[in-house]
Amino acid sequence: MAGALLHLLSGVNAIPGLRGTLAYVDDVIMMRLVLERLEREAPDVMAHHRKDSPDLLEPLGEQMGVVRGYLGDLLGVLEKQIDALPKLTHQGHSAKQCARDSEAGTWLYDAVHAALVDELDFDEDEVGRAVKGLDQIRTHLQQRA
Repeated sequence: MAGALLHLLSGVNAIPGLRGTLAYVDDVIMMRLVLERLEREAPDVMAHHRKDSPDLLEPLGEQMGVVRGYLGDLLGVLEKQIDALPKLTHQGHSAKQCARDSEAGTWLYDAVHAALVDELDFDEDEVGRAVKGLDQIRTHLQQRA
């Protein structure tokens, strides 16, 4: 999970070429893929988190079903990138370090909080315009496949 959060902070798009609001779509999908993988690899841990955060985790299966239905085999492009997340570094912090060291973990928490609270602010009209360009996601993933 630390690697996925570092990916989010880095601003690097797993689906290059997307702009504006759509540029965040890959971050959301990557985070959901990591949660899905954790569900398979650590079901007991995820059961605990599911109990603590049902609004976040209960819809995961349904949401990923919609993503899989839309992207089909193209989702494999992003799934391959999940394997590289544990090796990520950002601003001198590695994913392993953030997962194992409390000081680095605190830095990661603070950095994500600042990015989500201070920087993410979507205008409803902007989101509406972005949805009209949703097919760009498939186009850009096809270029990476």
